[in-house]
Amino acid sequence: MSISHQSIICTFLFLLSTSFLSGQANLNRANKQFELSDFKEASKLYHKVIQNDPTNVEALTKLGDCYFYFNQLTTAKEFYDKASQQKGFRFECMLNYGKTLMGLGDYDEARKWFLLYGEGFPIIGEHYAAACAIASQRANEPSTYQVNSLSINTNKSDFAPAFFGDVLVYASFGKKRANESNGDRDKNQLLLSATDKDGVELSPSFLFQNKISNLYNVGPISFSENGKWVAFTRNNFVNGIRQIPSSGHELSLYIAEVKDDGQWTNILAFPYNGSGYSTAYPSLSPDGQTLYFASDRPDGLGGFDIYVSKKTGTEWSFPLNLGAPVNSPGDEITPFFTGETLYFSSNWHQGFGGFDVFRAENIGGNWSKIYHQGTGINSSRDDYGFIFDKTVNTGYLTSNRVGGKGAEDIYKVSQQAEKFLITTVDASNKPIQNVELDFSSCGQKIINTNENGQYGFQVSGNFDCEIVVRKSGYSTISKRIIATGKNGITPIEIRLESTENKETFVGRTIEGNSTAPLSGVIIIAKKLSNGQIERISSDVQGYYNLVLDLNQSYNITYSKAGYSELERLVFTGQGTDKSILDVTNMFPVNINIPDPKDTDISDTTPPVVKNDNDTETTTTTTDPLSPKPTTTTKGFSVQIAAIPMSANFSLDKYKKAKSVGNLYDKSSDTYRRIRVGIFKTKAEANAAQKRLTSLGYEKCYVVNETMQDGTVITTKPPVDVPSTNPTVKSGNDYFVRLGAFSNPENFNSKGLDIYGEITSYKSGNFTIMLIKSGTKIGRARVIRQKAEEKGFKGAYIVLEQNGTYIKKN
Repeated sequence: MSISHQSIICTFLFLLSTSFLSGQANLNRANKQFELSDFKEASKLYHKVIQNDPTNVEALTKLGDCYFYFNQLTTAKEFYDKASQQKGFRFECMLNYGKTLMGLGDYDEARKWFLLYGEGFPIIGEHYAAACAIASQRANEPSTYQVNSLSINTNKSDFAPAFFGDVLVYASFGKKRANESNGDRDKNQLLLSATDKDGVELSPSFLFQNKISNLYNVGPISFSENGKWVAFTRNNFVNGIRQIPSSGHELSLYIAEVKDDGQWTNILAFPYNGSGYSTAYPSLSPDGQTLYFASDRPDGLGGFDIYVSKKTGTEWSFPLNLGAPVNSPGDEITPFFTGETLYFSSNWHQGFGGFDVFRAENIGGNWSKIYHQGTGINSSRDDYGFIFDKTVNTGYLTSNRVGGKGAEDIYKVSQQAEKFLITTVDASNKPIQNVELDFSSCGQKIINTNENGQYGFQVSGNFDCEIVVRKSGYSTISKRIIATGKNGITPIEIRLESTENKETFVGRTIEGNSTAPLSGVIIIAKKLSNGQIERISSDVQGYYNLVLDLNQSYNITYSKAGYSELERLVFTGQGTDKSILDVTNMFPVNINIPDPKDTDISDTTPPVVKNDNDTETTTTTTDPLSPKPTTTTKGFSVQIAAIPMSANFSLDKYKKAKSVGNLYDKSSDTYRRIRVGIFKTKAEANAAQKRLTSLGYEKCYVVNETMQDGTVITTKPPVDVPSTNPTVKSGNDYFVRLGAFSNPENFNSKGLDIYGEITSYKSGNFTIMLIKSGTKIGRARVIRQKAEEKGFKGAYIVLEQNGTYIKKN
C-alpha cells in the first residue's frame, strides 16, 4: 500500500474517531442539561448528536421528550417515530410517546403504545389505554360551557387566574416594565385586569405599580373573599416549558396580609414547606381560614396530591391529604375551593389528555365523588388553574390547547344557569306549605317550601340530585332532579299522599365492613298486589322512612353505586311491628373506583353484586301466587354494558363476547344489562373478565347473577392463577402484605389493585399476596388502611430488600 493511501485511511479513521468522541461528548452534555430540566439547551445539543448519528436512539428519544415539554407535540411525535424504529427503544420511552399521541387527539394510536408500555408496566399502561378508549367516545360531545380566549393574552405564557374582588389577577411573561434588567425580563409577574360593562377584559396593569424584586415569579395565587389575605406560590416557571410537575419545577408557598392600598405585608413562608419537594397551588376558602394546596411531599398517594390545612389563631394545622377518590397515583394540582365545591386538575383520572379539570362533591363531610368537567373546559392538552364564580356563572382557566396565542393562555368560561321551580301539592292539587326538601345527599342544605308550596333555585353545569321530600301527615318520597341545560324555568310538581290508613316504618342502611351510616342508598318498595312503587333514599345518618299500606306485601330493593344490591320481602300486617325494615348492611363490590364523570363516559353502570361467595347454588322456592315452583340458579356473570331502555339496541354489537360464554340481555325498568355467563365460581368469572377485557370490553366487571327456570351454566374458561414466584425486582420498595392463602385462585383483591400491582410468592403450602406501593412509606400506610377497610384485618407493611421482606411498623 502506498504511503499516500495509508495517509488517507489514517486521516479518515482519525476524523471518524473525532466525530464519535464529539458526538458522545455532546450526548453527555445534553443529558446533563436534560437532568437539570434545561430542555432548551439540551435540545440544541441533541440536535448536534443526530447530525452526526441520525439513528442514535437515545438522542432521538430525548429530543421527543424535549418537544413534549415544549408542548410542540407534532415535532415530538416525529422524533418518537424515528426513535421507535431503532434498536434499543425501551418500554419506559413509550409512555411520553403515548401521551404525545393522546395530546394530538390520536387516541387509537396512543392506546396501542400504552398497551405496549403495559407489557413492562401493566398498571400504568392499561390505565392510560382505558382512558384513550373513553376519550375517543367523549371528545366530540357538545360542551355545556362557552369558552373564549382572552384578548389580553400575549405570545408568551399567561397563566394562574385568580379573583381579587371584581378584578382578575394573573401571572404573565408577556408584559414588561420599562428599564427592567435582562434577568428580570425573563421572569413572570402579576397583572390585574378589570372588565368593561360588557364583561370584556380591559388592558392589564401591574398589580404592584412599583418594581418589587421579590415579587417576581409569583403565581398561582389565591385571595380570601374579603381581600385581606393572600396565599401565593413562588415559582421557577420558564416561558415555553409546560407547567407540569415532570418539568422539574421547584415551588414553595407563602401567606401574606393585604393592605388597603393593595400592597402585601407580613409575608411568611407556609410552615409546612420543605426541602426536596414542592408545596404550591394555593386556594383559600372564602373566609381565609382553610387552605387547600398541592404538594409532592413524601407521604402522598402519587406525585402531587391535594392537601388541606386549617387556621387556628395564627397557626396552620398539619396538612391532611384528601385521599381517594380526589388524589390518585398521578398528579393532582390547582385546587379551587368555592366554600362548597372543590375543583382541581389531574393527569391520572380519565380525561382527554394532559391535565383535565374535575369537580369533587362533598357528601357527609367527605370528598366522595369526582366528575370530569367535559368538553370546552377540557381539551387533549393541559387544562388547569380553573376558578369559577357561581353567582355570575363565570370562571377562568389556564390551557396550552391548540389555537392559543402563546405557550399558555387564559380562557374565560361562561355557562347559562338552569332554573327550577318545585311545587308541592296534595291529592287534590292544593299547595302544601312548609314541606321539607332535603338536598343533603348531594352536599346541599334542607329547604322548606313557602306559603305557596314552592321553592325555586338555579344550577350551572351538570346537576344530578336525589332529594327527599318530607311533611308530617304525608308519605315521604324521593325525587331525582337532573339538569338538562334548558333555558328558562323548569317546573317540577311533587304530589304527596296522605298517610291515612298507612303506617310509617323506619329503617337504616349501614356500611357492612365498618358499620358506619350509609347515605344516598336508593330504597324502592314495590307493592306486590298492584305494582305501586314508593322510592326514598337514606339520609346522612343512614335512616329512611317508608310509608306503606297495611296488610300488604312489598318487595324492597336497596342500591348504591359501588355497593352490592340487596332485595327483601316484607309484610306490613297491622303495622304493630315497626322493626320489619330493621338495619340493612351494604357491602362494597369488588371493583375499581368508578370513572369520574359529570356525564357517562362509558356504556357501563356501577356493578351490582349480591354477595361475595365463590360457590354456585341452586335453590327451589315457591311463589304463593303461583301453582308451580320456580328454579333459581345462582352463579357469577360478567357485565360488559348497560344500555338505557330508551336507546336503540342490538345484541349483535357484542357478538365477540360469545367466544367467552353465553351472551344475554338482563333488562330492568331503566337499563338493558349485557352480560356473559353464568359461571359456577368467582374464579371462572374472573378469568372470563380478563378474556373479555382483551377483546376490547375494558370496563367489564363481575357480578353475582340469579336467573330462574334452569339457566344453563357456562363452560368453565381457563383460570389465571397468581404466580408462585415473587414478581418484584430487588430494591427498596414498600409492600402491603394482605395475607396468606391456601387457595390463591379464590383471592379477591376487593378493588385494591387500583393502588398498586398485586404480586405473590409461595411460602410452604401458602401463597402470600402483596400489593406494591412504591418507595414512599406514607403511600404504604394509606394502602394498608384501605386494605383494613376492605376486610384484610391482618394487613401490614413490609420492605423488600434484595428479595427479602422485612416487616415495618
